[in-house]
Amino acid sequence: MKNSEEQYRSLVNNLNAGVFRFVPTSSGQWKWVNPAFLAIFGYPSIDEMGSIRVIDLFQSEDDYHDLEKIFRRQKLSEILN
Repeated sequence: MKNSEEQYRSLVNNLNAGVFRFVPTSSGQWKWVNPAFLAIFGYPSIDEMGSIRVIDLFQSEDDYHDLEKIFRRQKLSEILN
């Protein structure tokens, strides 16, 4: 298991595509981003991204809130099943 986690982490950290995890709150809270994500937005670290909220990366706030609703339904579905 540890080996597969290391392989996954290595894969995601070496992708040229931006990958991120966040907490779906009213504006989104960063949990983790890969190096490509930082490079795309020109930040040296996730700490330097403090002024950017996840919601700021969506074309409209409605798009973000639609995604947030999907996550909430998914979470509820996982709890009920």
